[in-house]
Amino acid sequence: MAQQLYEGVDFEGSSDGLITYMRTDSVNIAAEAVSEIRELISQRYGVDNLPKSTNLYKSKARNAQEAHEAIRPTSAMRIPAQVKRALGADHYRLYELVWQRAVASQMIPATLRQVTVQFSNQSSDQDVFRATGSRVVDPGFMNVYQEGRDEEDNEENTVLPSLTEGEKVSLNGIRAEQHFTEPKARYSEATLVRELEARGIGRPSTYASILSTLVDREYALLERRRFLPTAMGFAVNAFLTENFKTFVDYEFTATMEEDLDRIASGEADRSTVIETFWTRLQELLGQDNEKPVFVLGKDPASDDEISWRVGPYGPYVQRGEETPAGKPVRKTLPPSWSAPALTLEKALWLLSLPRVMGKSEEGDITLETGRFGLYLKCGTRTAALPADVDPFVLATEQAIEILDNASRLPRELGLGSDGEVVTVAIGRFGPYVRCGSTFASLTKEDDPYSIELDRGRELIEKKRESDAKRTITTFSDGIKIMRGRWGPEVIEGKVRVRLPKDQDPEKLSEDDCRRILAEAPARRSGRKKTKKKVTSKKKKVSKRKMVKKKSKTSAGKKSTVKATKKTSPTVGTPNDGEVG
Repeated sequence: MAQQLYEGVDFEGSSDGLITYMRTDSVNIAAEAVSEIRELISQRYGVDNLPKSTNLYKSKARNAQEAHEAIRPTSAMRIPAQVKRALGADHYRLYELVWQRAVASQMIPATLRQVTVQFSNQSSDQDVFRATGSRVVDPGFMNVYQEGRDEEDNEENTVLPSLTEGEKVSLNGIRAEQHFTEPKARYSEATLVRELEARGIGRPSTYASILSTLVDREYALLERRRFLPTAMGFAVNAFLTENFKTFVDYEFTATMEEDLDRIASGEADRSTVIETFWTRLQELLGQDNEKPVFVLGKDPASDDEISWRVGPYGPYVQRGEETPAGKPVRKTLPPSWSAPALTLEKALWLLSLPRVMGKSEEGDITLETGRFGLYLKCGTRTAALPADVDPFVLATEQAIEILDNASRLPRELGLGSDGEVVTVAIGRFGPYVRCGSTFASLTKEDDPYSIELDRGRELIEKKRESDAKRTITTFSDGIKIMRGRWGPEVIEGKVRVRLPKDQDPEKLSEDDCRRILAEAPARRSGRKKTKKKVTSKKKKVSKRKMVKKKSKTSAGKKSTVKATKKTSPTVGTPNDGEVG
């Protein structure tokens, strides 16, 4: 989107670019642009909101590339409302964000007053209620732009209404709330980018690919817009920090960025830098590197060690070690379970599978675990255990119902608008409807066993409308170019290949797409081809004890009445992760 705003859109007979070059982390603005912004502020918001001199900013990002200006509108006088009709909804929001931040950066700070208000009951001196918050004295730059927050606002960020001492207020109700100390929030896309900037890792042009790689390689999951580390992520991190500590150190990565800058400026020799790096890496690659093992504890019955590890098919729990007498017991960890949060009790329960959950006319009903998670089995019938069912309290009647329901799916609902059959089924990620190559998830309100054709068609049409908005080009044989979360992608069936930054998706031909798909590295698949066994030295394992850290509680702070100033936001890449 930013690239398209930079290249230009048709507006009032011209196709001028609306913003400056976006792959930059500079906070500097050209003098002529600052003059135009100050003129705009004077006209629209009054001279009272204009500082006496230009606001200057210094980049907090290490290794900041200052060759380009900060992202700003090419003309501050081109206010968002004027160009709205020429832009799509997403392009408009992005342009509005760039315009607001650029203008706000040259306005006076906002002045807020921290206030503590006490409410007392005249009939009882013991009933005292307190509210802490802030009151806007002078909005300053907040007339144009207010910074969004990733974490929920605390009570000191609450804006209180104007009150006077002795004023009587109405009591509308009393609500008791219990608050618990919570650990620090996990990284969102925006906060992770800020952390990378602060540590000097990456560039504005590489942040998007860094974030997408974490998800593509299953090192982390995006849940509620937060990155959650997976078992694969923990294992890879443990392996690299144990065996390649120098190369995954924050300082090394930042120093490498500096070396690349020195090569580009002619201050360092490329061959020397690469040779130094390669020699050190080759030495480590030649060592007998250790595989990480996360020890949970001991089995009380056998005194064997219980641990979890990551193998070719994903994370699994293991009892004991391999010996000449036999192999240890291993069980695949269900995908819905978090390996880093796994306890000894849960691991022992998993190792006890399969277990009989009850009996039916067909025989024993057993609960087992496989590559795709927990499932029930009775005779020749099997059924995946739904994600919302607690396996630890599963009753026989509930198990029979799950098996009976599974035999009813998939089922045909009828024909879709295009003549294709609409079916409903349950997959790894829940119930869905399918029509041809279109899949649409059911909502929480939809029951896969009672959903009708009209509702199935509605979900399919909504999914197709959503896909159409993301589709850039469609070729024959199902090859498409679509807008993905981290940029344009070439898609064929289940294969997705993200396009490089220097390629314009709208100019690619079908042959170009086929070449990109053919040259893409093969994704990891579940099973490997059977090879003839070769006697070799076993890899060492690095055992790590899983210890849960205690969360620290912060001491409460007394609120005082004081005037504070909020500086205006720095200019640069917006913090919502839309540009990169």
